[in-house]
Amino acid sequence: FSGLRSSHLSNHNANSLFQSTIQVAIPVQSQLGDMVNAVLTEFISSAQKFGEQVNAQRKSKLTDPLREMDQKDDNLLSEIKGTVVFMLKSRELNKKAAAENLKFFLAPYWDANRHPMKTQAEDMTDMFAKYHANPALLAAATEIGVAALFTELEVSNVELTTTYLARNNEIGKRSESGSDLRPAVETGYTDLCNAVEQTVNFMPSPVLLALFNDMDALRRKYAPLATESKDKPTV
Repeated sequence: FSGLRSSHLSNHNANSLFQSTIQVAIPVQSQLGDMVNAVLTEFISSAQKFGEQVNAQRKSKLTDPLREMDQKDDNLLSEIKGTVVFMLKSRELNKKAAAENLKFFLAPYWDANRHPMKTQAEDMTDMFAKYHANPALLAAATEIGVAALFTELEVSNVELTTTYLARNNEIGKRSESGSDLRPAVETGYTDLCNAVEQTVNFMPSPVLLALFNDMDALRRKYAPLATESKDKPTV
């Protein structure tokens, strides 16, 4: 099979992969043999439970507000960065120096908007603690006109963090979360892939070869969606 770090997919994308895999396997289930069928049956059971929880999580009333807050924070950070970059070219030495100071300070947080929501919120909290502790940074932000943007982003980040925790608390009160159920379905998916691959190698048939190709096509489709981090909330 083509390489795929399925554990690095978001819960939503992983669920989509698992359900799509089941859809291509079910029509030929009766022709797969006892071993592959047993593995498939177990996988279907765990995937169904996982899918139900992922869908329930996505239906949280706080999901849409979280998306909006995340986008707002991304836009504010981008506006701050854009102003800093613009002011680096200023002919006014004070403004240029202030921009250089802020650019150096922002370096560890420059791509925070590309991080998972939880990580981004934590990065911003750390950034603001250091920002407020350094009078030179406060002065630099005022000098180039981004102090108000920093304030707005800080307030928005607190709101995002609070809402994110509230949604996690809401989900945590459910019997099982998608994250709780994921190890079992991950194992089931791996077992199914291994069973199909081994059977194709030792007892090939047109049906199994077709299933192998369909499953491999799905793996290639979802491979680019796998990220380096697994803590992106499944919104």
